[in-house]
Amino acid sequence: MHISIVGITGYTGLELLRLALNHPHVTVSSIH
Repeated sequence: MHISIVGITGYTGLELLRLALNHPHVTVSSIH
């Protein structure tokens, strides 16, 4: 699954990115 993350700021945004990057079925396509 490809995802894009919009508005990544602060602790919550970084945690979301960390979880997505460590998930075996997720590919982070873009970050805005």
